[in-house]
Amino acid sequence: MKKSWLAAAFVGLGLMGCASMHHGEEKDSDDNEVKISMDQAPAPVQATLQTETSGGKITDLDKETDDGKTIYEADATIGDKAYEIKVAEDGTLLKKKIDDDKDDKD
Repeated sequence: MKKSWLAAAFVGLGLMGCASMHHGEEKDSDDNEVKISMDQAPAPVQATLQTETSGGKITDLDKETDDGKTIYEADATIGDKAYEIKVAEDGTLLKKKIDDDKDDKD
């Protein structure tokens, strides 16, 4: 009887550990985003964003961690289109795409 109770306790603890690990994965990048101003971004990031938004306006800038690396994600309006631009800390352009979600809300 004592052995089966002990086995059940270990199984329960194991399941709690797995559930806890899975919960941590669900947080994803939204939980580590920090809104910043343009002057708080590193100079290489500022330069890339200025180049990529030439003639446009940055409406939002977030600093976040993705796979252990710091990246900067900007929402920008260029012409009549909303864009999402991701830049690495060293100024490397990681992604620039039309943000369809923003266009649908307007």
